[in-house]
Order: sequence, then structure tokens, then C-alpha cells
Amino acid sequence: MAELVAGAFLTSFFQVIFDRLASVDIIDYFGGNKLDDLVQQLDIKLNSIKHVLEEAEIKQYQITDVKKWLDEVKHVVYEADQILDEIATDAMLKKMKAESESFTRILLKFCCVLDLFSALTTNPFESRINELLKNLQLPEESWIKKLLEDGPCASKEGLVSWKPATRLSTTALVDESTIYVRDVRKQELIKLLLEGNDSGNKVPIISIVGLGGMGKTTLAKLGLLKCSEADKSEEELGNEIFSDLESISFFQKYFSTYVMHDLVNDLAKSVSGEFCMQIEGSRVEGIPERTRHIRLSLENLNCGDKLLESICECKGLRSLIVECHTDTLISNNVQRDLFSRLTCLRMLSLAFSDLSELVDEIGNLKLLRYLDLSHTEIKSLPDTICMLYNLQTLLLKGCDKLTELPSNFSKLINLCHLEFTSKKLPKNIGKLNKLQSLPYFIVDEQNGSDLKELEKLNQLHGSINIEGLGNVIDPADAAMANLKDKKYLEELHMNFYDIRDEMNDSIVERNVSVFEALQPNCNLKSLTVEYYIGNSFPNWLRGCDLPNLVSLTLKNCGSCSHLPPLGQLPFLKELSILNCDGIEIIGKEFYDSNSTSLSFRSLEVLQFFGMNNWEEWLCHEGFPLLKDLCIIGCPELKRLPPQHLPSLQKLKISYCNKLEKCLSLEGSPFLKEVSIKHCSKLKRAPLPQHLPSLLKLKISDCEMMEASIPKGDSMIELHLQSCHEISVNGLSTGLKKFVLWGNDMTQFFEEQNLVNCTILEELQFDLSRIVNPPSLDLHCYNCLHTLSITGCDSSSLSFSLHLFTNLDSLFLNDCPQLESFPTGGLPSNLSSLEISNCPKLIGSREEWGLFQLNSLEEFTVSDEFENVESFPEENLLPPTLKYLQLYNCSKLRIMNSNGFRHLNSLEELRIVNCPSLESLPEEGLLHLEVLQIYNCPIIREKYKKEGGERWHTISHIPYVEIDEIDESDVESDVDSGKVLKRKEAEELEENLSR
Repeated sequence: MAELVAGAFLTSFFQVIFDRLASVDIIDYFGGNKLDDLVQQLDIKLNSIKHVLEEAEIKQYQITDVKKWLDEVKHVVYEADQILDEIATDAMLKKMKAESESFTRILLKFCCVLDLFSALTTNPFESRINELLKNLQLPEESWIKKLLEDGPCASKEGLVSWKPATRLSTTALVDESTIYVRDVRKQELIKLLLEGNDSGNKVPIISIVGLGGMGKTTLAKLGLLKCSEADKSEEELGNEIFSDLESISFFQKYFSTYVMHDLVNDLAKSVSGEFCMQIEGSRVEGIPERTRHIRLSLENLNCGDKLLESICECKGLRSLIVECHTDTLISNNVQRDLFSRLTCLRMLSLAFSDLSELVDEIGNLKLLRYLDLSHTEIKSLPDTICMLYNLQTLLLKGCDKLTELPSNFSKLINLCHLEFTSKKLPKNIGKLNKLQSLPYFIVDEQNGSDLKELEKLNQLHGSINIEGLGNVIDPADAAMANLKDKKYLEELHMNFYDIRDEMNDSIVERNVSVFEALQPNCNLKSLTVEYYIGNSFPNWLRGCDLPNLVSLTLKNCGSCSHLPPLGQLPFLKELSILNCDGIEIIGKEFYDSNSTSLSFRSLEVLQFFGMNNWEEWLCHEGFPLLKDLCIIGCPELKRLPPQHLPSLQKLKISYCNKLEKCLSLEGSPFLKEVSIKHCSKLKRAPLPQHLPSLLKLKISDCEMMEASIPKGDSMIELHLQSCHEISVNGLSTGLKKFVLWGNDMTQFFEEQNLVNCTILEELQFDLSRIVNPPSLDLHCYNCLHTLSITGCDSSSLSFSLHLFTNLDSLFLNDCPQLESFPTGGLPSNLSSLEISNCPKLIGSREEWGLFQLNSLEEFTVSDEFENVESFPEENLLPPTLKYLQLYNCSKLRIMNSNGFRHLNSLEELRIVNCPSLESLPEEGLLHLEVLQIYNCPIIREKYKKEGGERWHTISHIPYVEIDEIDESDVESDVDSGKVLKRKEAEELEENLSR
């Protein structure tokens, strides 16, 4: 492994140097110059070293002198690369100067400095190349003989070549050096393969005819195999190399990042030697002068400048990654020192630092390729950043205070990757024709022609979000955006939002023309369209024009009365249609039924949301692979087609109040989840008696529904709420979660339906609908983790809570007569407790023994607190408490400081709808991270940030929110025990995303 790391590095680096020496720019730069001889000498000497390089890399760990020589070679090669990089940059600047008739003031200033430097010296590179030739020494002849005594790349015992074993080819390789007179034929073949055709779904065939031995196979290999390899970009080749390293576990996937095993990490550190360094802590000692790459981890707020000052001595540094674990401020003076002395930097990361300003000296880093300023406080970028002509990657994600980029930003002609939080881009962004990543492009409201900037950005990869398309004045601009030629784009988001209120036929017609002109490349995999106001979809939104489309979302396209013919998109897997109010009927046009192929043959996920006028879905065959069907917020929909969906696994139907007939589930043997909510006209649940794979069933707020629970042992979760009638034919013995609200649950206890569910982990039920509630014995549920009881009219519970050793969450709601907990108290492992509208029980709170519950972390209480002025009492709550919530405590006046004094673990405090509350505790909030207070007018006035007399007592808390909100938007979430702000629309959106 060591040989792999070191050998691959140096040999590859040599190849980079050779490629640079052979480049046209370098050759032209030295044409007719006496430095040309020096460069040729450098080339010859490097080739001589390469002759023994591979054997030296193999034996460096057995022969000490060999390793020392290799380290010296590495250093010289770094210097050679530095010189060649500067030469290439100088050549590029001269070329730009020659091509530009009017150079900007900044560039003139920069070139004047270069010209002055050139005038003072014979040539800035001559002496440095001479120094390189002097330092680049070959080993002695006897030493070379010893290295090569067993032949090149010899394998001795204990020595392993770094080169990975190559897999034997399954076909004969083509040696192009022995092939003649085929160049023209090869180009003709490639042209035929690449040119477009109108054959639709037909497969094009190119025949190569000839006698045996005439070279048919060779020509095919030249045209196909070699061509495809040559077309790969540096990024694609890099991805392949990275994948190879991952396949041998050099890198290991860890969520969205990659890590190295400790042994591999130690090995990499050992091999990298003095060239790479990782610094942690507040002290830096003995940084080798030849260090090229440094990762600096800053944990101390005050040590940043000192550490960075010491790093300035490493003048050959190529990479500097500064990791800030606190808000570390990097002063302007240190920046100036860094940027003036570390002019060899190729990579610089200052992400997450408390950087508010970037000094002008950043322009000195003319070889910089990668700059990361993400999540800093920077407000503007200096104009000198536009002098970084080699910059390829600029990351500005999370720079919320940075609203725009410099006006000369288009001078960064080599920029490939731009990540910018703000959506305001500078003009002439279209000149950056090497851009590969551009997350957002905004069509300016005042100048719709900006869309033309996309014309030459044909290297864009990944995804792009184009917003403001409603502002495009001329559809010709949309055509000039040239989306059809952007073959590397995989995800496209089109947003036609227009802030103008007026809407007329000409605007609608213009939207249609613009959308038609924005035809993407056939390689597109994901398309999202929002706020389109045209009355028809474009002709290219069909199978033959988007054959590779995998995901499609149509959102807020309210003027379209018909959906596009999507049924023949061959690879479409996910389809979402949201808030398209113009759709009343979905019929045969949706399926593209004119085709003989099965419609939606690859579709797996189908979602309809917020279709306010959709009334009917006509049945057509299709959807053989559909797994997930979701229909939410379609109030006019009356019936679903009785279609068999053989692959269906998940069905969700919500807020369809006129739905009377549902689809048949008889032919869905793989169905795992069914959720039907707020369908008030639906009388029968579409549930056959045998669903062998059903795991989760949720039916709620279907007042007319008669539901029959299917038989089977696979169900693990059952949620029934506010249904007309429920019949049970025996619950699954594997049931783990059972929720029953707003229904008469007598049959569940009288018929002993729950007795056999012995592995039940969560039980929520409502006793308010039972006239004579039976005595509940829940002790058979030893696995119970969560218990929620609502509407208990008894003065005590009929079972002992402390016997539930696994119970960690307990919720008691609307139990007005309940006076106390059963003998034995609460379970010792309880971590979350919520008591709501249980006045007598809350009155006896000092008898609960909460202080002894060492596992309790969350406590929520809701009560008027009649005759109670302060809460909590001293030693009421345990010191382990992390989350405390009080809501609807109308009579509570004071938060007792004595009750908070020992709550050293408290992290989050929420207070909602406590209008009489006058003050917060003076103690116990030291470690608080979140304070949220809603609808507490007295508190809001006293503790507001601007002018509040008590603000200073809570100003240390990282997140504080004190506000007034609509009480109708606040409800208690019993499952989580936390107060959430939400409206019905937000709930629907959440349901759709799940």
C-alpha cells in the first residue's frame, strides 16, 4: 500500500510535467528564445530520472539513500511544476492582453507590475530553471546499476510493485501505431454515430462490410472504444480513479462524505512525510520548509492569527485548509501577509471562519485553483479576486451577507465550479464558458434578454435552477439559451414565476413560446416546472424527445387543462403533479394511448397534490411497476379507477372530501402501507380481507367509513381515528403500534383483540367514547415504550405504571377526574412525560416524585394552574431535564427561580399561551440553547431584544424567539410532546414529502 501511495504520486507527477513541457502554450512561449534550450535540458534530465524512477520507488523502503534521493526529486519536481505553471499563466495573460482591445484598469495595473519585473531582470525564469538543473542530479552510475541489476521493475522477495495488477483483456487490443490509411474512415464512422436522426424508437444500424482481414473489427474499435476513452473529461477520469481507490478501501463511504481507515491514514501520513502536515491545537513547532500541504484545525478563538503567521514561512505551500471549530477571526493584517508570501497556493479554504472582509492582496495568488469561503460573514469580494485567472472552483455557499459578485467577475475565464447562495449573478456570466456547475440562474426582471447568457455555457453539469422565466420578453432569447446542446445537464428546474399582477392573452402566449423554445438535451434525467401560466405544455415533453427522463414534477401550472402525453417516457420513475387547478379530467392524452407500448412502464412513484378542480380519472391500462401512489388535497375528485396495480406497496389518500369510490386493492399482493385521511364521503375502505404484506394501516377522519381490518400477521402499525364503524377479525400478533382515537373501542377490550399483541411497543387510545370503560389491564405488554391515554373519567388508573420497565414516554390528556398516579409511582426509565388538561393530577404534582427520575429528559405540562402563581416548585424537576414546555397555562404568573437552580442540563425551554406570565427565572438558564416564547404579551415587552428591560438576562442564549402568533396555528402534537406552528396546507405538504 505504501508503494501504491508514493509511487503513484511521483510517477503521475512526472507525467504532468512532461505534458506541460509538450503543451502548445509552453512551446510557443519559448519559441525563438534562448530559454528554449534550458527547457529542453530540463526535459532530457527528467526523462533520464524517469528511467530509474520506478525501481527507486519500489526499493526506497529498503535502501535509505534511495528514499532521500526520491524526496529531493519530489522537491525539485514541485519547483519545476511551479515554474511551468507561472510560465503558462504569463503566456495566458499575454494572450489575453493581445486579444483585448480595451483591458480593464485592474488588469493594466497587474501587467505593469509584470512588465516592470521583466525589465529589471533578463528573464524571470532563466535563473530559476538553471537552479533546477543544478539541483536535479542523477544517481551515480554504480547506484543505477545496483537498482537495475535484475532488470526494470524487478520483483524481489519482500518488494511489491506499486502498480496494480491489470485485468486481462477479453478482446485483442488495437495498436494504433501500426494502423495506416484509416484516419479518414474513423472520422466518418464517428460522424455517423454522433449525428442526430429522426428515427424515433428505431435502433440505427451502421454496417461495416468487407472481406475477412480487411480491418472491420479494427475500424470499429478505433471508432467506438478509443473514441469513448478520449472523450472523457478530467473530472470523469478523476471519478474513475477515486472509484478505484474506494474499491480497494483506500477511501470508505461515511454518510455523504468519505473517510480513511486509521491504518490507511497513518500510512498516508508516513508516506507523505515532510510534504504534508496536519496541525491541531494552539501551537506550531518545526514546520519543514518544504511542506506543500497543510491542514490547520483552529479550536481556540485567539490562536488563529498566531498560527497563520507561522505558516507564512512555508513559501512553497500549495494547499492550506483552515478548519474553524469556533468563530475564529482572521485579521486583515494576517490575510495580507498570507496572500503576499504564499503565492504558490493552489488551494485555500477559510470556510466557517468569522471572516467579514477579504483583502485586496488575494489577487496575488495568481496560481490559485480552489477557493472556499463558505459560511463566512463576508459582505463583498474585492475586485482583485477577478485577477485569479487560474481559479477553477469558487465556493460561497452560506455567505448570507454576500449579495452580489464583482462586476469584472467574467474575467475568471477558467472558472468551472461556482457555488453561490445569493441568486444575483453579475452580467456577462455567459463569458465563463468553462463553467460546469451553476446552481441558480435568474432572469432579471428589468432585462429578460439575460437568458441569452446561457448560450455558450454548454459544459454545465449536474443541476441548474432557472428562475424568473416569466420575465423573458422575447421567446428568441429562450431559443438562444441553447438548452438542447447542454448534454451534461442531468437536472433542470424551470420557474416561470412573474411578480406582475396583470395577466393577458399576449403574456400567456409568450409563456407558451418561451417554454417551447427551452427544449433540453435528450440526456436530461430530472425536470421540474413551476408557475407556468401557459395553457398548453410544449411538444417536446414526451417520450421520443426526453428518452432518459427519470423524474418529472409539474407544479402550479394552473392554466393547463390537459396533462402532457407522459405515458411513453421509457425510464420515467417518479411523477409529481401539484397545484395544477386547470386539470378537471385525466384521460387518454395522459397515457399517450396511441402507442402500442404499455403506458408508464417504468413509473414507480406517482403523486397528485392540491388539484382543486380535478374531478375524474379515466381508467387506462398501465403502471405495471407502480409502488407508491399518493393523492392529497383533491377536494372535487369523486372516484378513482378500479385499476389493478400489481406492484403497489404504498397508498396514501388524504383530504379528498368528495371521494366516494376508491381503486381496488385485490390485485396488490405487495401492499405494505395504506393511509386514508379526511375522506368524509368514502363509505368503504378498499381493503380486501387478505393483504399478506400489509405492515401499516392508517384510517382517520372518515366519518362515513365502515372499515374492516384485514387478517394477517404481518401488520405492525394500526392507526384508526374518527371512523363510522370498525370491525376487527383479529389483530396481528406482531402489532407494535396501535392508535385508536374518536371511536368506540369497547370491542377491542371486550373481545380481547389486544390480548395477543404481546410485543406492542406503542399504545395510544381515547376512552371518551366508551360509556362504561372496562378495567384496563395492560401488564401483559412488557415491551411497551410509549403510552398515551386520553379521556379517562376515573380518579385513578387501573394498572401500575412502575411495572412497565421499558416505558420511556407517557402522555395523559383530558383526564379531569384523575387525581394521582397509581401506587408505585412512575416507571424509573421514563424519559418523556406530558400532562395536559388533568387539573387534579397536576394539583398533586409534588407527590409524583419526578426529582428521583434520573432518566427524565422531556417534560410538557398544560393547565390553567388555578391558585398557583409560580412554577416549578423547588426540587420538583430532576437535574437530568433537557426540554421543558408549558402551554395554555393561563393563570401562571412567575417562573420560580428556585425550581430552575439545579437544572444544569436544560437546553430548551418553550412557553406558549401564558398571558399572565410576568417573569422568567433568574437562574437555571445558563446552559440553555433554545428559548421560544409565544403569545405571552408581558414577557414579550420586558424581554424584547430592542429596548426590553430584561433582555440582558437572556442575551447569552444562542437562539431566542419571542413572538405573537395566531392561536389557531398552534396545536399540541401529542406524539412529540412539542408545540408546533402549522396550518392545514403545511400539513398536506409534509404528508406529500413523506
